[in-house]
Amino acid sequence: IHFKLFSLLTGDGTQDIILSPQYDEFYAKNVHKNFGDIGTTIKDLMDTFNLKRKGQKEITSIADMKEFVEGYPAFKKLSGTVSKHLSVVGHLSNLVARYNLLEISRLEQELVVYPDHSSVVQRLKLLVTDPKVRKHDVLRLILLYALRYERSSSSQVEDLCRMTGDSRVAPAVKGFLRYGGAAHRSLDLFGTQDPVRITQRLFKGLKEDLIVFVVGGVTYEESLAVASFNALHLKPSTGSGNQSNPRPRVILGGTNVLNSKAFLEQIIPTLFSEMERE
Repeated sequence: IHFKLFSLLTGDGTQDIILSPQYDEFYAKNVHKNFGDIGTTIKDLMDTFNLKRKGQKEITSIADMKEFVEGYPAFKKLSGTVSKHLSVVGHLSNLVARYNLLEISRLEQELVVYPDHSSVVQRLKLLVTDPKVRKHDVLRLILLYALRYERSSSSQVEDLCRMTGDSRVAPAVKGFLRYGGAAHRSLDLFGTQDPVRITQRLFKGLKEDLIVFVVGGVTYEESLAVASFNALHLKPSTGSGNQSNPRPRVILGGTNVLNSKAFLEQIIPTLFSEMERE
């Protein structure tokens, strides 16, 4: 993470933070958690650090000095971990508040799971006209709404497009529906199937390691599904003679890692690049 871009410094004055599950135990345990859960784990980490800091006793003897020196590397490592992850979460928290991302995320989830059109459309109109909400977030919300209520007689997608005050949004929505609308996809986009269960079904009875490579890109949701599957179902088992029989793994790859911005850049590149420049 290059915090120089955000004018954010960590406690030790560095501008770059390296997050690697190989070297960072806290990151490895929490890499797939959502932002709300991370807040809880950060608090637990802080509580652990404060307990250890308060437990540092006064040095009055050679034995105390030896004990301090032996325990100092672990304490310093914990201190660095706390400082690093507080910086990351603090910056993320600022972004969430600045761009009203919590309300956006809540509405996105309700659009998919709770099809209460009256409530959804009123809240969506508020976000469309909210100056804190970025243009590409507004576009994403309208696109998701258009997909959800594409065949609904009560759809207000045209009104939402007009409310943006941007004449480019309506053609973009129509183009997006031509790409991924109900007539152009074979799967139930708004079904309730758990991605992890889908992964389990696909990989059931797997005998060898499997590489899943997606041309066009993958998201962290697929990464979570594969990681959860590997963690829960592909642990080494004990066979006859107490010999370990390692089970196969699923390895995920793709041409790139996508978020909504990267995906929209692929589907409607001209409009999206113009919005990013404004």
